[in-house]
Amino acid sequence: MVLGSWLLVLGSWFLALGSWFLVLGSWLLVLGSWFLVLGSWLLALGSWFLALGSWFLVLGSWFLVLGSWLLVLGSWFFALGSWFLALGSSFFKTYLCYMKVTIDPQSGFCFGVVYAIEKAEEELDNSGSLYCLGDIVHNNKEVERLSSKGLVIIDHEKLKELRDCKVLIRAHGEPPETYQIALQNNIELIDASCPVVLKLQNRVRTSFDKADENGQIVIYGEPGHAEVNGLVGQTMGKAIIVKNEADLEKVDFTQPVYLFSQTTKSSSGFLEMKKLIESKANRAMESEITDEFLVTNDTICRQVSNREPQLRKFSQSHDVILFVSGKKSSNGKALFDVCKSVNPETYFVSDETEIEANWLKNKESIGICGATSTPLWLMEKVQDFVNNLQVGSL
Repeated sequence: MVLGSWLLVLGSWFLALGSWFLVLGSWLLVLGSWFLVLGSWLLALGSWFLALGSWFLVLGSWFLVLGSWLLVLGSWFFALGSWFLALGSSFFKTYLCYMKVTIDPQSGFCFGVVYAIEKAEEELDNSGSLYCLGDIVHNNKEVERLSSKGLVIIDHEKLKELRDCKVLIRAHGEPPETYQIALQNNIELIDASCPVVLKLQNRVRTSFDKADENGQIVIYGEPGHAEVNGLVGQTMGKAIIVKNEADLEKVDFTQPVYLFSQTTKSSSGFLEMKKLIESKANRAMESEITDEFLVTNDTICRQVSNREPQLRKFSQSHDVILFVSGKKSSNGKALFDVCKSVNPETYFVSDETEIEANWLKNKESIGICGATSTPLWLMEKVQDFVNNLQVGSL
């Protein structure tokens, strides 16, 4: 691909050289004509100048021939330069220069993440440092950016050791135990829990309190995810977490089920899980179950679920999709699968360094999108990288 850039430079050089030869040839033609006039004038002066005039005539004729030759040579170089320019342009067009690169306007931070980051930056601007219980967002690049401003990521074991300080609770929320530790250790909590998550926690806790000893709280989500840990904490650790059909072995289908979902899971996945539970419960009970037996709570965040149809449409309208997300993001994995389902040429990248140039070769339209934990500045960085990708890197 270096060849394309070299050909453009060489073509421009030949154009300049050809133009120079054209100017020189024209100048020599003028000079030759001047010598012819001068020679004729000298001949008119007399026979003494005859020899000199004849010499000037010969010299003028030679310059006319030389000028004509340089004009031809200049025209040839001009044509050669134009050809090199066309060839170089063709190389650029073959690769990246004419691609349309678009960022999905609906992608990026959800309002819960925006609020958490705003609270963190507000405190960092005031004090210069702040503890955060777990990654503030499941995107390592954004975590690195905030860490450079003074944000210190801690885990729950470290929380137990802290005293008399401030700690940020991120959008994922926390179980009751976290608030108890903070109270005991005189820790001021900056609670940036997402309102949608707080509402879900309250619904889980209420259902757990209402359920008799045989009722089961089932949460469709990722085991170990911060939000799921917070939800399980509302049930004194008794909730059952299911991620796939195999996990349903933990559920007693002869007993009532209260089904909830992690807010960032896919709607289609939750619907499929609901159907599986209904089917297994019907077989276990040997009859069709009632709504009281299986209480379904679709607690997926609408800001997340509404992105799915938009991403399908966005993915279909581009040749290649670059999905930008942190590898820890549950929402990122779900939305990536949505894009991949409608556009096989969808690639998951954490940042611009993971882009492989051959993905983009001979493509006209590149779409960039991301998870609810993906910052806009990171997608813009990926866009700039694609726009500025040099031919030599291919």
